[in-house]
Amino acid sequence: MGYAESKTIAVEEIPVIDFGGFLEGTPEESMQVAQEIRKAAEEVGFFYIRNHGIPESVITEAHRASQSFFSQPQDSKQKIKINSSHHGFLSVGEAKMESAENIDLKESFVWGLDLPDDHPSVNSENPFLGRNQWPRELPQFRDSVYPFFTEGIECGKKVMRAFAMSMGIDPQAFVRQMKEPIARSSIIYYPPQSRELGRSQFGVAPPHRLRLPDPVVAGPGRRPGSAESSGGMGHGPSHRGNPSGQCRGPADALEQRCLPFHPPPGDQPSVL
Repeated sequence: MGYAESKTIAVEEIPVIDFGGFLEGTPEESMQVAQEIRKAAEEVGFFYIRNHGIPESVITEAHRASQSFFSQPQDSKQKIKINSSHHGFLSVGEAKMESAENIDLKESFVWGLDLPDDHPSVNSENPFLGRNQWPRELPQFRDSVYPFFTEGIECGKKVMRAFAMSMGIDPQAFVRQMKEPIARSSIIYYPPQSRELGRSQFGVAPPHRLRLPDPVVAGPGRRPGSAESSGGMGHGPSHRGNPSGQCRGPADALEQRCLPFHPPPGDQPSVL
């Protein structure tokens, strides 16, 4: 089996696809968008989508809740430290990309499908399914961020339909296989990063492993990866603590990353 050769491309070369034509257009327009997605996946490997259908109010509320969560004292956040299902809080120093020189300079909170411990699918064969952990100090937090997760799942299903259509198979072929997806969402806080940390220090280090094509969701009217996307969602292969943050959209089992929290002026980077 052969592998495609890697290549370097500029961020500007990553296509931004208007998904509105797929969601609301004629059958012909939907197919045209589906073919654009397939072409981007085959030729570039990444793409952004705009007019994705996730309500701006859902994005805004999740961003507001993110600010509230990361403003909590460290002791409070540590009460919901990441568990065996990889749900919960990760502090600075607890995440490191494989083969990276340094740890990722970030805090994050991860959650997924809400399933009780006694659910039949929660077992050793499904390590990413299991109980979420929610901060008791913020009783409204779950209701503020979970809708973003469910909206992302629905968006991912629509992208899967587009892939299926572009391949000439039943549009529901991939979606039909989804029962209890191991999707996860993250809210991420990138502390201020001083120049003394050097160019090898990332908020999120670039990956070194082969990935499937990774669709990315962009907020309405924004180009992902630009400063304009800080209140919505953007994505890049790595993150150095720049103001735009990043979001990996529904792919790779519908993993999502989103909504960076920017600290108030005067905050200092964490010292390890």
